[in-house]
Formats: sequence, structure tokens, C-alpha cells
Amino acid sequence: MSETQLQFTASPEAALAKIKERNDGQKFPICVYEDEEIAGFFVLDTSDDKKELTENSQAILLRSLSLNPAFQGKGIAKEAMLLVPEFVKMNFPTCNEIVLAVNFENPIAYQLYVKTNFADEGKTMN
Repeated sequence: MSETQLQFTASPEAALAKIKERNDGQKFPICVYEDEEIAGFFVLDTSDDKKELTENSQAILLRSLSLNPAFQGKGIAKEAMLLVPEFVKMNFPTCNEIVLAVNFENPIAYQLYVKTNFADEGKTMN
């Protein structure tokens, strides 16, 4: 990942280290594959970290999305985000909401989420 990208999201290595450190069983690393190669990564988080974005205890937080630069610009992230709701439904059956936050200075990520049916609720975080 480029330095520009790292200012908006954790690297997969950093996200995995944090999961290992907390060892709370509430964060689930997910790999995105393209032609049997790992193209991307994100975390689904059921911890209380989501409370900054929702009061819904049945929500799940999508965080730390990253895509290997070699796979960027090919629609892979878009396809992955379109598959997330069904994946969550199958693997987290009590979940009824997916939440995420995006930095306003990262318009590419913002557009990705809007194009994949994530709604801008107008909330901001400090």
C-alpha cells in the first residue's frame, strides 16, 4: 500500500497484529481473492467499537479495507463490497446492519461505498 493509502486505513499486517493483541474473538479478518490470489483484505468487527457509528447492538463494523495495488482499478473492491451483505448474512445471522466510516479526504473510498449501496448517514466523527 502507498503512504497515501496508509493514512486512511490500517495495513493488513497492522490490523492482524491488533486482532492478535486484543484476542477478544470479536474481529474477523477477511481476505478478498481474485484468481486464487489474495487481492484485498478487510475486518468485520462485532466489538463495541461500532458504538461510535450506531446504537444497534446487532450491527457489524466493516473496517481496514485495503486492496493490493496490483489489483486496484479492476473493480475487485466494488465486487467485494457488493458481496459483503450476503456474506455477513450467511456468517453473522444475527447481524442486521453493516456500518463503516470513511475519511472525507478519501473520495475514492467514499465513492466505492456509495456505489455499493452503503448509505451516507451524515454522521461525522472527531
